[in-house]
Amino acid sequence: MSIHTDLRTTLKEAMKAKNEVLLRTVRSIMTACTNELVATSRTPQSELSDEETIAVIKRLAKQRKESILQFEAANRPELAEPEKEELAILESYLPTLMTQEQIKPIAETIKNELGVTDKAKMGILVGAVMKKLQGQADGADVKAVVEGSTAAISSKTSVASSRGNARPPAASGAYRPQKPSSPALAIASLGK
Repeated sequence: MSIHTDLRTTLKEAMKAKNEVLLRTVRSIMTACTNELVATSRTPQSELSDEETIAVIKRLAKQRKESILQFEAANRPELAEPEKEELAILESYLPTLMTQEQIKPIAETIKNELGVTDKAKMGILVGAVMKKLQGQADGADVKAVVEGSTAAISSKTSVASSRGNARPPAASGAYRPQKPSSPALAIASLGK
């Protein structure tokens, strides 16, 4: 049974059980799935694949996390609480993510395969690791692991490269137009 079909069944069960939090959360997932179907030029009666449904649920979970942070920053715990309840339900539909310790050996292997030796290629490494893991890890965790592995490299190379990259000072005879210090001087200089 696909996740989309399972959500429809859960929606009916939540209505019968009068579970408001579950009902509200599943309705929001179903609405987002319908919006995704319409955005991809399909009918609302169609079903999303499991990968597409998980992508939609991840997007909703990210929104909830951001809302929780905003509400807590504004000292509004009464608004953060329903978001936390919905987030817990959303996360129950998501696959378990890899930890940073599980990501580290994969990142090291890919780093050696690509021959990444400086921090400038960190984005390429993050992209390659994310492609290899195919949604099994959070992007922030992958980025943290890659930054940690490239930090050691960049600290060794930055000392050596900073010596050779000094820019020459500007020529003393170069023309640099002066800006007037006040609007009155600017108007006066136009009259000359």
